[in-house]
Amino acid sequence: MHQMRDITPYEQPEPRPDTAPRPRGGRLWGAATRRRFAAASLAVLLVVAALVATVGTVVATARGAANWDMGIPFSSLAATISEAYNRIWGAAGSTIQLVGTGREILAILPAIANGERGAEFLALLEKAEGQLRNLGSSKLVPEFGARADDLARGVAGVRAWLGDERRVAVVFGNSAEMRAGGGFIGSYAEVTLSGGAVSGTVVRDINEADYGSGDRTVPPIPLEPIAERWRAADANWFLSGPASGAAFLDLLNRSPLYREKPVDAVVFLSPRLVSDLLQVTGPITAANVAIDSANFLRAIQEEVQEGQAAGDEAPKAVLAELVPLFSSKLISSASSAPVEIFGIVQGAFSRRDIIIYAADPELQRVIEAVGVSGSLYPTDERYLGGYAAVAPSTIGGDKTDAVTDQAIRVREQILPGGLVETTVEVERTHRGLATDPWWYQEEHRSYVKVYAPLEATPTGSAGTWNRERARVTYPSSFGTYEPLEAVESTIQSVPSVRGIETFVETGKRVFGFWQRTARGQGTVASVTYAHQLPRDLGDGDAYTFVLERQPGSTSTYLVELFAPPGLVWEETGTTRYVFESADPMGRTVLSPKLVSAL
Repeated sequence: MHQMRDITPYEQPEPRPDTAPRPRGGRLWGAATRRRFAAASLAVLLVVAALVATVGTVVATARGAANWDMGIPFSSLAATISEAYNRIWGAAGSTIQLVGTGREILAILPAIANGERGAEFLALLEKAEGQLRNLGSSKLVPEFGARADDLARGVAGVRAWLGDERRVAVVFGNSAEMRAGGGFIGSYAEVTLSGGAVSGTVVRDINEADYGSGDRTVPPIPLEPIAERWRAADANWFLSGPASGAAFLDLLNRSPLYREKPVDAVVFLSPRLVSDLLQVTGPITAANVAIDSANFLRAIQEEVQEGQAAGDEAPKAVLAELVPLFSSKLISSASSAPVEIFGIVQGAFSRRDIIIYAADPELQRVIEAVGVSGSLYPTDERYLGGYAAVAPSTIGGDKTDAVTDQAIRVREQILPGGLVETTVEVERTHRGLATDPWWYQEEHRSYVKVYAPLEATPTGSAGTWNRERARVTYPSSFGTYEPLEAVESTIQSVPSVRGIETFVETGKRVFGFWQRTARGQGTVASVTYAHQLPRDLGDGDAYTFVLERQPGSTSTYLVELFAPPGLVWEETGTTRYVFESADPMGRTVLSPKLVSAL
């Protein structure tokens, strides 16, 4: 099969400094260092997983009673957790036992990390399942019922899954170089679980899997300037967590490392999770570098880049020193400050700084039900509202996301007859300096995807970059990834709208365009689109607008909703309703109500 693609002549793909193939048998770290790194990474993973699976189960149950929504920001996390615990305490009986079970699980974490007490862990999960079922049938807090039963079924599903040997990839995304589904994937921990405990761990540079594979897959069209083929390192190309997770497992499992025993699940982590946890653990010194919550990503990035430029055998050695220290402090903090740690983990899930995907359909249903899959909000022809999500991918701009500020503005006007016109603006300011390392000085180049309701059509654009490309032919030896091929088969240019192409991805209409910003400069690019509501809106109607956040991204957001003629928003008494945030949840659901202006 031959694939014809566009690519700029002066941008023919070359191996990148941080992804170049390594000699056969080459290792990033010595065996002892790798073991220390693996054990420490695993301890961190287990602390997070246990906190979410136990304390998270308890508070999630309270969330159901308090009518929390993962997509609606709450004013005070501490106050909410306190209220949740008070409500749980009022339920007494099974709830107190459930909290005790959670503490028991936390207590055996170190043993689980060493491959011990797995049967006890599974038994505790079974115990928690029974306690949740009892809580669900409790008459004290009747609104717990359905939520507790759902959680019980989820715990049962997780317990059954953990009963067999499983491999999980814990992926560390680099938010200094974004992809639509999170940061560029440079390394990951391969964790093997057996009988409820950890039976092995290996920490790998992504190149060990990518360049050990003879697989050749046609990459997404916008990635061609930097990628000769599609690799697991760039698999998080989709905003949808399940779509990126499925692509990552597919591409990773093509490696000889996993052809006999594939990886079963993936956990995507964003750097902010570690930065936030460092606020609790306090600063750590590794490789003679003082690392704290403020400088974590930049300090690590500089150490790794300088090591790679110098040809060091272990350019990521700073991580090998950092993680054991961090892990030790985190485990200690989990005992001394469990509410603070849980709040950080809960916030990470809410922002989509942690996303989980499992190849097993039953377990994936549990993940979806709990709300940690990163799935997109469903919209169809019956949806009475608006939708917007912005997911740029930095392509050929090195690590400039670390020094580029982004502001996203959405303006939506509801017109008579149920027509809605939406303008999405993406403003960028490149703060890189001439004195910065070279990887921060590059021109910021990104392919921006704006997600909209499926029925939306583009009506205008401004500030886009016309990145002209030449043609490329892929030989018949190259394969394709069917879900990507299905997306790209829907690509259409829009002659009447400059610089925009449209396609369908995970049930959304997507408008794709290029944007570039030179060092020290600012740019604004925008797209305007329209979609038709299923009916006209009138007095007393609620209008739903959903804003979804790109995992690992840093941006300010402004949403303005304008009422149709003759109506105002009940909440403001005016025709303008505003939502503004510098740190929204992964999904923000706005539901203002329209009333007569008379």
